[in-house]
Amino acid sequence: MDKNENIEFKRIFHIINTKKTLIIVILIAFIMFGYMYSYNFVIPKYKSTSSLLLIPNNTSNNSVTTQDLTLNSGLISTYSNIVKQPRILRKVINNLQLDITEDELLNDIQVSIVKDTYVIKIEVENTDPQI
Repeated sequence: MDKNENIEFKRIFHIINTKKTLIIVILIAFIMFGYMYSYNFVIPKYKSTSSLLLIPNNTSNNSVTTQDLTLNSGLISTYSNIVKQPRILRKVINNLQLDITEDELLNDIQVSIVKDTYVIKIEVENTDPQI
């Protein structure tokens, strides 16, 4: 270690040591601000996820043809669009006896297709844990 580097480290530690009360006060202030912000202003959101697997129903033999795979690829995007239709949303609201509108439910739902699979992922995020 060079002599100049040693002097610089000593100087830095001396500055930190003389300002340690200020550093501690600032640190405590930021911790209190973060706690107050998260406790009073951040609304918790709850998320539920469900995955649907769409596979060919081939009971006669155990082989899957290219035609089956192509058909299922089209069905996956079709089903992911059907989930967001007003008629389906109404049925969900009625079945679960929810007190929200179709538009509110639509804003809470995210439907995605897992890449290179036959899986549809449905996520619902809301501030009410019961929903």
